[in-house]
Amino acid sequence: MVLIRIGAPRDVDAMHHIGRESGPAPSLPGGVAGLKRDLGAYLGVADGEQLFIRAIDADDIRNEHGVPWLVVYGVSANTRAFWSLATARRVLGYTPTEDSELVFADQVRQWVTDPVSGAPGRLG
Repeated sequence: MVLIRIGAPRDVDAMHHIGRESGPAPSLPGGVAGLKRDLGAYLGVADGEQLFIRAIDADDIRNEHGVPWLVVYGVSANTRAFWSLATARRVLGYTPTEDSELVFADQVRQWVTDPVSGAPGRLG
């Protein structure tokens, strides 16, 4: 049995942070810590599909004690990842390709740029 602890499958750019589609740069309801957490826990669709397929198709997930039980984290290859993918990579051959920092670069730039001066550093 493989237990997958899913990170944040929702779009980081959805209402959770933006709250509106136009107008001044949005505030961060969860603050900087919430943004960093969401970026670190992001699971892209393609990476999620790959992880679940590999978990289903795995030939042998037994640990060094012979126990057929595996817990892995379901996150992409995020720059700010705070969970280890070592077990999923080693046992399942999981090779995530997405990084939330790249996927959401434009949105992050909006969130941390002063809308008036265009200077970086404006947060929440």
